[in-house]
Amino acid sequence: MKSVPEDGFLREYQSRKHSYRDFADILASLLTTILTEHRIRLHSVTHRAKDDASLATKLRRPDRTYACLADVTDLAGVRVITYFHDDVDHVAKSVEREFRIDQANSVDKRSLMYPDRFGYISLHYVVELSPERAKMSEYRRFAGMKAEVQIRSLLQHVWAETQHDLGYKSRRSVPRVIRRRFARLAGMLEIADDEFVALRDELSKYEKEVPERIEDEPSSVQLDKASLGAYF
Repeated sequence: MKSVPEDGFLREYQSRKHSYRDFADILASLLTTILTEHRIRLHSVTHRAKDDASLATKLRRPDRTYACLADVTDLAGVRVITYFHDDVDHVAKSVEREFRIDQANSVDKRSLMYPDRFGYISLHYVVELSPERAKMSEYRRFAGMKAEVQIRSLLQHVWAETQHDLGYKSRRSVPRVIRRRFARLAGMLEIADDEFVALRDELSKYEKEVPERIEDEPSSVQLDKASLGAYF
């Protein structure tokens, strides 16, 4: 049977869920605009209000206590997926500039790195609107509300979602006989994440050098997208 406090929290949340849904929606739109202005290429920005079952599960956790509904800091959530893992830090800097950060409830899971925990190295911020933005008429009703912003690369997201779908979110829950295979796969994805960054940087360097090579050594330049673009 549910405890009275849990019932009270759930009833209050159900009455205010539309506000958290709207808050998540406005945050996602605001983040997309900000990051686009900062020229950060994104794979996706998604948002949600926490579902009732997930909140009920969280309230039952023995390691957490909440004095009021506002103490649950992820009732509204936004997830930012970048193509490259080094863009996670670029997104983080923009979030820190544009929002008020609840440092006590934010966590950089990249600092908790384990060899087989690739999917759990995303960055989680708990944010609220800055005082300046909260004074604006379109944002005023969200003043003081908090939301969780998760930032991760596309490959980190693929790993996390696949591992979640398999039903093994923690290392201890993985059967020992297949734990090594999980670790090997996590390592492969981490190497792939690094290689995509290296490829992007190498392509950028090549594209910058092509015009000079066309001028100096045209016969040594192969036909490709970069060289044709530079030539024309």
